Amino acid sequence: MKMARVSFWLLLVAGWSGGISADANGTAPPTTVISHGFQLSGTVPDWPYALADAIARRAGAEGGADGRVYVYEPATGDLSACQEVWCTTSGVGHTVIVFDWADDSNEEGAGFSEAAAAALFAGLLTWSQEPSPVVDLDRLHFIGHSRGTVVNSEVAERLIAAGLPPPVQVTTLDPHDAGGAFLAQNLDAGGLDDYDVNWEHPEYDCHAQSSTPGVCSWIGTGYNDNYWQNDSACLFIYPRGMELYGVANFHQNALDDPFCHSDTHRWYLLTADTDALTHPVTGNPPGVDWYGSGTDCSTIQRTTPLARTADGYNLSETGAGTANRCPAGPNSLQQVLFDFGLQEGLVNGDFERIRAGQEQAGWSFHGGAMQASLGADTDNYLILQGGEWARHNRFHLPAATKAIQLCRKVAAASPSDLLSMLISSAGAADREMLTPAQQTVSAAADWDCLEAAVLPSETGKTAQIQLSLTNSANPTVFIDDIRLFVPIFEDGFENGETSAWSATMP
Repeated sequence: MKMARVSFWLLLVAGWSGGISADANGTAPPTTVISHGFQLSGTVPDWPYALADAIARRAGAEGGADGRVYVYEPATGDLSACQEVWCTTSGVGHTVIVFDWADDSNEEGAGFSEAAAAALFAGLLTWSQEPSPVVDLDRLHFIGHSRGTVVNSEVAERLIAAGLPPPVQVTTLDPHDAGGAFLAQNLDAGGLDDYDVNWEHPEYDCHAQSSTPGVCSWIGTGYNDNYWQNDSACLFIYPRGMELYGVANFHQNALDDPFCHSDTHRWYLLTADTDALTHPVTGNPPGVDWYGSGTDCSTIQRTTPLARTADGYNLSETGAGTANRCPAGPNSLQQVLFDFGLQEGLVNGDFERIRAGQEQAGWSFHGGAMQASLGADTDNYLILQGGEWARHNRFHLPAATKAIQLCRKVAAASPSDLLSMLISSAGAADREMLTPAQQTVSAAADWDCLEAAVLPSETGKTAQIQLSLTNSANPTVFIDDIRLFVPIFEDGFENGETSAWSATMP
């Protein structure tokens, strides 16, 4: 099926320049985003709130104003002031966001980390462009633990691909690409590959443990620090972390047994709150070997931890500063190849990462939902029957987007049956994207592809699309290959208008 449609998408392969404007430096507080890892309970653990509060208070301790902790609400995409007992500050000197993706973090199927990242990326742009912005994209620090490092890595990739300022710092705490396969000790010992990011780019080479790595250190990012352990004495149900290419890697096997994987974020919190005698959540003091006495971080291989006041969060710009940072590793950072105009702008728009009878990546969380089924012949597709619908997760609709493309095949319909595709864009009313002729499905008996125009007022914002089918005579329509269309040429090459062409060689 897809081979017959190759020419329809051919012009997309040349890539796209984002065309998104960053907010001016200083219009909003510096921003830290904390992403938790796999959560079997489906609820956010306590530690991200405690760490966020420590960072917000640290901003005041370093001579500025205390910060404020916000929580991303996955149902609405909004930020709300943290109401957890751990959140004690309400200043304006620093924005700290706890990214709640607990519901989808425990999904072991393909695509969920990437879909969560797409929603977070859209949110960050929205929160930075509001009349009173709370996010400064020019001063953005990501902190992730375990599978949350995958989410943060994907957001950083999108920022760079969009031509926005890359993160000033990306901190990874025991990064792990195995996703829901949390029982795996490591990826090369029977663990299931997450395989839910970098679907289109298997050539990415970011670490040794996986042939499809989900955590990368991208060319253009500021400082990348990685704290990881692979101690065989740790509790067997906890995954081990991994060493990343091209970053400042700090081995953490001095952490206490048996909860080494969780101790990485506990260790890090106590470098943000250096006055705490015990961890605010566990009530435990630091382990005897967690910190050393040295303050000099001048070599790539840090064999033992530094002092608690010199390590971890102290290497951030809003901690003690950047003067004592350990240098990064070899220059093997990964070039970003992500392109919003290929299959990547809408996660799982081609339905190739689906699971029968279960939640679907890109369609089941962060505002998405599906009351429809999925099928396959040569590849996978969405099946809409009378009265059914599918709504995609929130995503960013780039300013250069001209249309949303999709392909359809009608299995059964009557002349009165209609296909609908509604677009919801921030600040705009829901709008039917398809023309009356495109909505009519009775005449389309084989796969055909169409474009639904996007209005300029809808672009540059967080958006969603919802497909549905009327229920007049039990129709059935197959949908596939939904993607953003971003024209590469604006000089008439694509529409045949040649009046703007020059007759001279450049």
